[in-house]
Amino acid sequence: WYQRRVRSSGINAEYGVELLVKCVMKELPLLLAQRGGVKVVALDSIAAPFRTGEMVDGVRRARIIRSIGQQLKHLAVQWELCVVVVNQATDVPGQGSQPALGLTWGYLVNSRVRIERAEGPWRRVTVDKAGAVRSGTGVDVTITGTGIS
Repeated sequence: WYQRRVRSSGINAEYGVELLVKCVMKELPLLLAQRGGVKVVALDSIAAPFRTGEMVDGVRRARIIRSIGQQLKHLAVQWELCVVVVNQATDVPGQGSQPALGLTWGYLVNSRVRIERAEGPWRRVTVDKAGAVRSGTGVDVTITGTGIS
């Protein structure tokens, strides 16, 4: 188990499925109510706790993933904020790269953007799923310590 204090938010960065559920279902709503004015919530990486091997029951895993996704959507609407969730990719033999949380998570998201390494300092940002932008739309960017250009 790894845990450290995230200075800017006051929420613990915690690894483990049950700790993630506690953070999203209890701590995050309390923080939003106390702080007010929050416009962006970022979770990096949502898949990490599920990849530790502690979760073996596929039905329970899917139920927890669904409840986390539904809670994040609810909080986004309730508090009028953007929720950005980083999902890891898994290599599947013969199928290439797949989102680590699979189809359960894929059906929950409103928009999906893929960021891939390109030549040199460049990254390719491609829209995989979005309501207002055609899938496959992409741009090359450089990510630096001061932002994206």
